[in-house]
Amino acid sequence: MREYYAYKLMIRPSESLTMHLGGHVADAPDIVSRVFKLKLDQLIDLIKNKNYFGRCIGVMHIIEFQKRGLPHVYMLVWLHPNDRPKRVEHVDQIVSAEIPDKEIDPVAYEVVKNYMMHGTCGKDRENSSFMVKGNCVR
Repeated sequence: MREYYAYKLMIRPSESLTMHLGGHVADAPDIVSRVFKLKLDQLIDLIKNKNYFGRCIGVMHIIEFQKRGLPHVYMLVWLHPNDRPKRVEHVDQIVSAEIPDKEIDPVAYEVVKNYMMHGTCGKDRENSSFMVKGNCVR
C-alpha cells in the first residue's frame, strides 16, 4: 500500500449566496473567496487538530480557480502509520463520491450537476456531442 493518500476535496459556496447576490456566485469572487477560505480553514482544523481521519502528521494543499472563477482545493494528508487505512474497505469508509438522488434531494442534485460534475458525456449529459446512440464515445 502507498505511503500517502490523495483526496480531491471541493468546497462550494452555498446556494443562499446566489439568492442574496441576485446573480451567480461567480459574479462575486471576493465573497466566494472569503467563504471558501473560511470553510477551508475549518476543514484543515478538523483534519489536523481534531483528528477527523486519525492522527495527522502533515497536510499540503493547493487552491485553484476554475474557468468560471470558482475555487477548489487539492489536498494531501499524511496520517500517522497506526491510523492509515489498511484495506480498501477502510478507504471506502473515509472517501465517497456519490451523485445525490434526483428524487430525494433535487437541490443537492442540481448543485452537483451544475458545479461538480466533470467529463464530457454520460447519463446526466445526454445532449453532449460525444453521445452517440445513447453511449458516451469518448
